[in-house]
Amino acid sequence: MSAGIGLIHSIGRRFEIQGRLLWERKGYLDKYLTKGDSGKVYQSNNNFKNDYLTISLVPIYFLGAKKRIHVFSGINYSHLTKSRDLAEQYVNGHLMSKGIIIPDNTAPYDISISAGLGYFYPLEEGLGINIRIQGNLDLTDSVSSNKYIVRSNNISLFVGLRITR
Repeated sequence: MSAGIGLIHSIGRRFEIQGRLLWERKGYLDKYLTKGDSGKVYQSNNNFKNDYLTISLVPIYFLGAKKRIHVFSGINYSHLTKSRDLAEQYVNGHLMSKGIIIPDNTAPYDISISAGLGYFYPLEEGLGINIRIQGNLDLTDSVSSNKYIVRSNNISLFVGLRITR
């Protein structure tokens, strides 16, 4: 989930550079299931949510005479602003404990590259809708501990309002 604002600078007829400032929430779910010696089943659910302030720089190239279809690839720098784990512990399917844990092994920043394909749908002069499918590949580990390494690779669908003057 993300929200933010972007500014675009045109370079010639087909190239643009887009700079964005975003608030983003990235997360993952971690579940463990263990059977004890006494026949009890222990389950641990951890729903990690990390909030970031992200700055991105994305060159865009437009295809076709109407410049509606575009391809792009860029780099993103995300600074961690908040991290939490919504944890639940179960024994034989019964909730035993629930709480919020503040993890201390989340990296303070995240660097990723993005690439994708988009379509600009004009509504009227100076106003239109941008639709994009985008993949992000993390270059840094979000979490690194003795047990595991986590990277937040994802594919996203964006819909945005584009205002030009």
